[in-house]
Amino acid sequence: MSLYHRDIYWESWFDKGARKLVKSDFILSQHLIEHLNNQDDKHKIDVGKLYSIINTLRHTNPLEPFEVEVKDNKVVKCVVKTRYDDNKDICIVFRYGIIITAYLDDINDNHETLDCSKYEKEGRNEF
Repeated sequence: MSLYHRDIYWESWFDKGARKLVKSDFILSQHLIEHLNNQDDKHKIDVGKLYSIINTLRHTNPLEPFEVEVKDNKVVKCVVKTRYDDNKDICIVFRYGIIITAYLDDINDNHETLDCSKYEKEGRNEF
């Protein structure tokens, strides 16, 4: 599998593949449920608001994830960041019909901690 970040290398079809993931039916992972039941600062997420945000994302065009994972020329995971409230954004991780996790991020986060070594720097030959 290959991991891509919008700020490092991106292809237009990543957005289309991510849209399919976001529009699919989904369940919340056990990992996310545990975070919602035992909230810390990054996981003080209202479940009703989370579902509302996901519904809005399903109708957002264009959808612009900041990270995708690709396997066999198909987007299998995407991470979308959008506004949660006046101070926080929310990042939501979609994979195979599952919301893997969601977490809150400061609205002014500017990716200073982005680890570029985790991501592909160019397209793969098998594409």
